[in-house]
Amino acid sequence: MTKSSRSHSSQDWSSGRLVSLETRLRLSLDREHPYPFRLPLEGRPASVLALFGLSESDPGAGPKLLLTERRTDLPHHPGQVALPGGIRDAEDRDSHHTALRETEEEVGIGPESVRLLGSLPVLNTFVTGFLVTPVVGVLTLPLEKVSLRPEPGEIARVDWVSWSSLLDPSAYRLEPIPDRDWKTDVFEVSDFRVWGATGAMLRNLVERWRLVDSEPGTR
Repeated sequence: MTKSSRSHSSQDWSSGRLVSLETRLRLSLDREHPYPFRLPLEGRPASVLALFGLSESDPGAGPKLLLTERRTDLPHHPGQVALPGGIRDAEDRDSHHTALRETEEEVGIGPESVRLLGSLPVLNTFVTGFLVTPVVGVLTLPLEKVSLRPEPGEIARVDWVSWSSLLDPSAYRLEPIPDRDWKTDVFEVSDFRVWGATGAMLRNLVERWRLVDSEPGTR
């Protein structure tokens, strides 16, 4: 590849596809879609980051979402697939700060490589008592230029998952929870089983994305 073609590829990625993704996510966040049941807004404040990225070398791949799998020996949500995030520290300025700090600590992506776009409604984890703000952002660098460095004491696995796979209706189901009076949102994608609070957050964002699809002139 010549220098001029590399420059053109980089410019196309930064000025075209990334802007389109940001626009689409902002539109989705602007739509109204509550969680299907009301939860008490009580609990320890926490934040997670729904981080989207794009490949520079494979422009047809579409957006990808970062998912982690927690170690099985952790006290909270052991073994569960999650978005990077955690409990708000006293030094954190706000929920966005928490999400960025935790993402850097858990997977090694610094805040300078992330542009935040907004957040979804706060969700109570109900059983474990956390009040979680799901923050949404995009990676400002191509996926190929970011190294994932999972924190070994907390994260067992981390990977980018195709957003289109999460949009596929066949990847989703509602599943009863033993000894509980409600069901949980479950996604099965790329060897990840996403459920619980993370499943509910992703379901909410998926439905907002689809609301934009359903509006004339927005696709």
